[in-house]
Amino acid sequence: MEAKIYGSLTRPAVLIVGTWDPFVENYFLLLEHLNQYCQSAGFDALPILLEPSPQHLLHNAVLPIYDSPAMRLAQLRSKVKGAVGVFSMAESELGDGVEDFMEVFFKQQVKIAELWLYEGQTMGRGGKSNIAILTETCAEIGIKVKTIPGVLNFKGVAPEAKPLLGSGRVEEATKMVGHVPLWQKGDDANENMPIGWKSGLYEYCPVKMLPDMGVELTGQPGKLTIYLNNNGATAFDWPCQGQDVIAITKMLE
Repeated sequence: MEAKIYGSLTRPAVLIVGTWDPFVENYFLLLEHLNQYCQSAGFDALPILLEPSPQHLLHNAVLPIYDSPAMRLAQLRSKVKGAVGVFSMAESELGDGVEDFMEVFFKQQVKIAELWLYEGQTMGRGGKSNIAILTETCAEIGIKVKTIPGVLNFKGVAPEAKPLLGSGRVEEATKMVGHVPLWQKGDDANENMPIGWKSGLYEYCPVKMLPDMGVELTGQPGKLTIYLNNNGATAFDWPCQGQDVIAITKMLE
């Protein structure tokens, strides 16, 4: 397990842990609420991006990814008044408890005040993962567990939308999510980028990001190929140098 923190923390942190994929409108409302709460309570916000997702590790495969990890990280960083963490683990660590998760942050001198969970959200596997046990375990290490309130307790459309990408149905998924799949050029390798969609030829458009996942077309549509790589996962190579963000709009063939 390891975590990389972007930004600075000067006060105890409030954590929200998730994959944030796809990055939907409700997340902006949740992060605004988190910012306001932390400002009034004297905390710093620290949303955590799980990458790779536990589902990918559990199934030992690249499942369909809607918005790229770099895009989700950029959106979190643009909305949060505090810091953002990217947390990664191995498949063998999926069963570790919440105390192991928190220890990664304690080693970086991060003080954690609260952990916010969605209704029904678990951390880890087995009997130690339910909210009642998580609450008890966190209390023992000085962390208060809260359930994300009311309308903000949003589980997202990922269970319905993302599988559509596995069969190339991009336009259907877009209608469900509310924005086209957005991919941002990563800081490291931009070849053989895992995506988990159906292999084939797709249309993409260079775009400029606008507030709240809006986009403005900045060039002509192009074509990219999603292929099966040597690891048995589908991937693509970044199609246009000098362009940091693209929208993948539809499958052509």
